Amino acid sequence: MHGFGIFVAGCLVSLSIVAVICIIAERIAKGYVPVMIAGLLAGVTILADITASAKLVDLQMFGMDLVADAGIFIFPVILLGQDYLNEFYGKKAAQVAVWGGFMAKIYLAIMLPFVLSNFFPWSIHATELQEASKITLALGARISIASIIAYFLAGFTNVYVYDRLKTITKNKKKWLWVRNNVSSNVAMLFDNILFCFIAFGGVLPFAVVWGMVLAGIMLKWILNWLDTIFLYIMYWFKENGIISGEHHLKHPEEAVAEGDVG
Repeated sequence: MHGFGIFVAGCLVSLSIVAVICIIAERIAKGYVPVMIAGLLAGVTILADITASAKLVDLQMFGMDLVADAGIFIFPVILLGQDYLNEFYGKKAAQVAVWGGFMAKIYLAIMLPFVLSNFFPWSIHATELQEASKITLALGARISIASIIAYFLAGFTNVYVYDRLKTITKNKKKWLWVRNNVSSNVAMLFDNILFCFIAFGGVLPFAVVWGMVLAGIMLKWILNWLDTIFLYIMYWFKENGIISGEHHLKHPEEAVAEGDVG
């Protein structure tokens, strides 16, 4: 069993990598920052799918034994990227990122079964890998469908709620934590329930699946508070011109009006 410390450490590593990539993008990509970040998020969505289908982990936290898929360390990072784009580049840029991830998932759902099938003959030296691939394919279709549906609904829910909260809070920095946490927590609720029951319902016992839902919601909400800290750090960097580039705290609609975001 792994405890709270291991979970937090894994989340911090994941968030740190994305934060560093965002900083690099701001420094070198200039007017193409949303494109670079959207590309990053598309790749991360594929990684989340692969890890979710490849590994389940046991976590012992708050006196409870929890079961979660390994993708739990990754999905909230996707929401952080969407919120970052929404905050600094507008709703349209965040929507483009969601569409990019959606297309990446479609591609993975089509190509993975094709590549692992017998259409490409297996090497006689890869018998064990071939047997392992059968398990991947058996669950792969359901996991892919579950992931596509959950990602699409959760992603656009996150973008919509965040944008509405920006209007309600008048885009003020002091309400950044509200925008980030409320939108992401609502999106995670959709994602976890849909993904777990579509992917594992009928395959694993109901109690296990429901346990995964509850574990996922709780753990992702904890992670969401951590990514709020990173969002504030990025905001501070922009305020102080460290990663300002061409978009130094422009109002989101300004960037769209000036053609910075398509």
